[in-house]
Amino acid sequence: MRRLRDLVAQDQGSQRAKEVVGLMFQTALLTSGFDLTSPKEYAGLVYEMMDAALAPGAPTPAAAGDGTGSAVDADEIIEEGK
Repeated sequence: MRRLRDLVAQDQGSQRAKEVVGLMFQTALLTSGFDLTSPKEYAGLVYEMMDAALAPGAPTPAAAGDGTGSAVDADEIIEEGK
């Protein structure tokens, strides 16, 4: 979250930051039991994040894990998307 905040502070028009925030919001909607207005768009963002996570140099689950069960650090993906 800090890196996302820093990214927005540096570039308020960052498209990557907007995508990550949108993905976080839509994920929160899903986990709260709401339907998405554009599931196809959401799936596209998920695939982009997975692609970035699998890119050469992306952190491995063991390296990115923080004990919370999250294998991929979204902040790392944002940095790679620059």
